[in-house]
Amino acid sequence: MAGNHVVGTLLATALGIFALYMTQYKVMGDDPAMQKLSQLCMSGNATALKEAGLHEYEYWMGGSFVCIVTQFAYALAREPAGMLAWGAAGTLLFPLMLLIFTEAGRPGARNMVKWPILVLFLSQVLGISFAFPCFWMNAAFQEGTGSGSPSTGRVWMAMLVPMLVLCLEVGVFNLDPHTHAWTLCADSLVGPGLALLGLLMWPFPAPQKPDPAAMELLKNAYLAFGFISAMGYYSLVFYAWGTFGSSDELLSALWGPKASPWVAFMTVDSSVLCLSMLLYLAVTCSSRDVLWAIVWSPFVGPASAYCDVLRAREERRLEMLEYLTAAGRDPLLPS
Repeated sequence: MAGNHVVGTLLATALGIFALYMTQYKVMGDDPAMQKLSQLCMSGNATALKEAGLHEYEYWMGGSFVCIVTQFAYALAREPAGMLAWGAAGTLLFPLMLLIFTEAGRPGARNMVKWPILVLFLSQVLGISFAFPCFWMNAAFQEGTGSGSPSTGRVWMAMLVPMLVLCLEVGVFNLDPHTHAWTLCADSLVGPGLALLGLLMWPFPAPQKPDPAAMELLKNAYLAFGFISAMGYYSLVFYAWGTFGSSDELLSALWGPKASPWVAFMTVDSSVLCLSMLLYLAVTCSSRDVLWAIVWSPFVGPASAYCDVLRAREERRLEMLEYLTAAGRDPLLPS
């Protein structure tokens, strides 16, 4: 394993452990209300839940765990800072989901890179800021990524999943929380069932040889998601500008005396996820690409900047495929 991959593995593990400590212990573990909430949800007593003023949930979508995360979504939906904290992480799901689903479909992918459904399930339970760097990135750095290209069908499905997630997010932050439609959106978004959307990829195994059409589609997918992510970023900036009177008030609502545990959790989640994806680019892409992502992020948002770097990487892979094909050489691309 190359030296930069070793360093990347150590840093990814450190980021994940830091996120786990901050979210599960520092933020949630020290909150008495959260401990009481967990006890009520684990008891499964519907009468006690109703008397405590907790939001209803669909038990069949994940049992007691869905009870807890439904209250999580309900709290975020009612707070002005909730949409900002969630939205910051939500925009990053565009490059992240496209990345993990398509990399799993390349020939030779193995370990956790091969199993994005498991990574997403662990993300729902432990937090994506822990699962992504500690499991997926470490597997990718330890030669878990394949070569060649995914299939065209898998790329289309990998594009569909983040759009479905976006629809659920719009529902959670725009529908009336007291409606059954809101409950279904929230439970689908934060429950373990979200990971099962990865089953849409299963009919599309890795092709034996690189598919230029799939690589072109993936390049354009990153381009499209970069645009969508930028629009999301601008929407969040506009919302913050109109909601909070000053930057101090904004920071206090996200991470400070006015921040609820739910918002603080998502602030850590989105911040560590942003750094984790930047670390992935630093290890797998050129230093020029990483510098471009850092410089471009304030203008279009980190998610859009990361999409642009991944688009450029896929474009270089496509150019390499065309070169190898023209030279009559085996078109098996490096990961």
